[in-house]
Formats: sequence, structure tokens, C-alpha cells
Amino acid sequence: MIPSGIMRTATFLVLAFALVGCGSPPVVPLISGSVTGSYEGTEFTADNGMAVQGSANALILLGDGNLYCGVETSDAPPTGRTAAIYFEGQLAVGDYNSVLVRIMQNVGSYEAFGSSTGSLTLTEVTDTVVAGEFSYSDTYEGEEYSASGTFEVERCPDVD
Repeated sequence: MIPSGIMRTATFLVLAFALVGCGSPPVVPLISGSVTGSYEGTEFTADNGMAVQGSANALILLGDGNLYCGVETSDAPPTGRTAAIYFEGQLAVGDYNSVLVRIMQNVGSYEAFGSSTGSLTLTEVTDTVVAGEFSYSDTYEGEEYSASGTFEVERCPDVD
């Protein structure tokens, strides 16, 4: 006969592992680089990042929240603070001016600000990695929104 204390512990562990498996996929950490940003004066440093190619647009996400392959099609925005870089066309080495950058904050509630004043240079694009640098800064009603830095991130599978 199994002692009841061991049985309760085993049941708890099975339940804990099952609950962990029900969460979001694991975040995709920044491979290398240094990206910092500010949302209305609240500073953040990107620990995570990913890039994905859509049928006509590309998206690069850099932030301190739950960024993972598939978040771009999720019903909910990523948690934390994120710089989202959008541009028309394919992920390819080159310089991109006037890219749309959106600084998002999803801490307690979701807020975002963005404009097409960002600049982006992609220095490496492969089937698995996207690397480059970008800068963005804008002010609205006295509040500053900015992000910049260098990055190397995982390239997620293309989406339609």
C-alpha cells in the first residue's frame, strides 16, 4: 500500500506538470545583440525576439515579454513591452526607411503607439536567423516612445 503523503505528492506533481504544459509556448530569446526602448518614459531591455515573413509583409518583434513563434497570430498581444517592426516586402539583407514601428506595453492593460519613422538595416537573413539594427523615436503629447539597437533573432516559419 502506498502511504497517503506520497500519493498526494505524486498527484500534485502530475497536476503541476499538466498545468505547465497548458501555457504559452516557450519564449524565443534574443540570440545576440542589445535592444533598449522606452514607452512613455518606462525603459525596457529586449531579452526575447523573433522574425516572421508573411505573404506580403515582414515582422520583427523585440521585447521583454512572451515572444514566441506563433505569437503573431495569437488572439492576445504579447505581455511586457515590445518593439514591433513592420515593413512591406520580404525579409532580405538591405536598408529599409520609414518602417512602421509600434511600441507596445501589455502590463496590466494593453497600450501601443507607433508611426512610420523607423529605420532598419538587415545584415543577415537565412532560413533560421535574422540580424540587423534599427532605430525609432517619436514624441506624442509630451510622451516619448523609442527603441533601438542591434539584434540577432530566430526566424520563425513563414505565415500566409
